[in-house]
Amino acid sequence: MNATQTLTTTQLTTCPSCGDTAEIVRRDVLESTDGPIEHVYVRCVGRHWFMLSIDALERHRALVAH
Repeated sequence: MNATQTLTTTQLTTCPSCGDTAEIVRRDVLESTDGPIEHVYVRCVGRHWFMLSIDALERHRALVAH
């Protein structure tokens, strides 16, 4: 994957703020002191925008599933 990648297929998740349906609109790999970390940009139907790491998104999905 490139350092910056725009998605061509729709990937859905839930909004970390309101729980509505959200779309992953972009993926980036950002440098950190621990090495590169993949991040996603999420936009929900309520117009919330987030940039969060894949790990944070997976933790959010696990909490919502329970």
